[in-house]
Amino acid sequence: MARQCNAFQVTFGSGAPGVLQKPIRINPNRKCTRIRCRATMVVANSGAAYNMTAANLVTLAAALFANFYLAFGDTDVEVVDANHPFSLMRYLYAVMENKDFTVQIGNNGQSYAINAVTGTNIQIGASGNTTLVMEFVRSFTWVRGAKQLHDNCPGTSQMQQLNLSITPSTTSPTFNTGAVTVSTASIVVIFEDMPTKADNPDPYARVIRIRETTTQGTDVPLPLQDGGAPIHIADLSTAALSTVLTLFNIFADGMTAIQGIISAAQALNEWEQDLPLGAFDASTLGTPLYTTPVIDDLESLDKAQQLIFNQPNNDITSPQLVVIFFPAWTKSAVNQAGGNLSKTKQGYVALGSGAATSGDGTDPATGSVTPLAVLDPSTPQASLVPTVRFSPGSTPTTIIPPHLTAGAMAAAASKAGGSAGVTGSAVLASAAQSLAAVTPGATLPTKIIANQPGVAMALSQITAKGVGSSTTAAATAGAAANRVTAVR
Repeated sequence: MARQCNAFQVTFGSGAPGVLQKPIRINPNRKCTRIRCRATMVVANSGAAYNMTAANLVTLAAALFANFYLAFGDTDVEVVDANHPFSLMRYLYAVMENKDFTVQIGNNGQSYAINAVTGTNIQIGASGNTTLVMEFVRSFTWVRGAKQLHDNCPGTSQMQQLNLSITPSTTSPTFNTGAVTVSTASIVVIFEDMPTKADNPDPYARVIRIRETTTQGTDVPLPLQDGGAPIHIADLSTAALSTVLTLFNIFADGMTAIQGIISAAQALNEWEQDLPLGAFDASTLGTPLYTTPVIDDLESLDKAQQLIFNQPNNDITSPQLVVIFFPAWTKSAVNQAGGNLSKTKQGYVALGSGAATSGDGTDPATGSVTPLAVLDPSTPQASLVPTVRFSPGSTPTTIIPPHLTAGAMAAAASKAGGSAGVTGSAVLASAAQSLAAVTPGATLPTKIIANQPGVAMALSQITAKGVGSSTTAAATAGAAANRVTAVR
């Protein structure tokens, strides 16, 4: 289903952004799978008929969509796409959906992928004006092989706080030795959406994103923000078949190899294996270095806090390394979401995912990338797992339900044995003493969670499965005891 939003206009060569106006309207119990920015422009031609080439159209698109900005939040903005250039957004779409942006003559003409345009496909008529329509897509859907993963798409409440702008370049492109020109474009933003699941009717996601670095050297840190699940890594300085890269490694969190030392040719072969027949191949835009295998759900993805690209021979002297990843939820990110939602939702809760109770850091084994669920406090799920409650004018507060509080208290006290000296577990001994003063079901102060990593990690592990668990309170309390007891 597609829902059209407000249109705005941009002027080529102005460098002035066109901004999507609010309010943003999207139906309840829906989530946005992709945002389509459909640009209509009048192309003037003072000479003979001219056939636009694929290269011409890339130049035109790069001038129109020179910088793309996307963020969520009216109070504390989470920037997702920080004025990314066209080349970066085109590569992101190619990896996520194996597609290229499209172009057509008029609103009813045949649509072509930009890379596939040839011959007279896109012909600008002689001595007159031709309407050209170009479509730019920001997708939240991840396609791998025959699977489409919609798990991390933003829901209604999050989309209502969307901030989006498109900034053209400061120069106006011309073609056919200056005879073909374009001055303005009218952009209509279209949201494609789909129904949400019953156990999470209003998801709030840390959506998939791309980050780049041009740092040089043998060991290059890759930008993963505050941790998450990397799904694709590439070098955009050259296309795959032209790369000078020979051997490389990619390490996560120290020396754990997520891509052992292999050749660039082998990495390309692995990328091509899952590419559907007839799909747009991102390797024509860059060199794929790593792509995660096909997965069934977000939580089965490998997670990391840090990534290092290692090229033993230092082949690429001027790399443009990019990482596409799902960011992990940290406590600060959960509170940021709650603070933004408090402007439009009163008394609601955001059900915490794995990292919501583990302080500001993430742990690769427990940091969750699953969307939060924005629910009324009376919803049954709100009593099962740690939640963040928010209301206008108040700081978001983490709430631990009674069965988890009691289970963690009992397990911590039992493991600690009453003193740190008995078991040598000072962390759990301290956690037991702190928890002993907390009434089951009460608000657990943030400082207790942040300062007691043993209990914090245990609680984050048992909540990593997220919303809609059928686990009973008793079983969950037992799981809490087992998890805490296992922490050393």
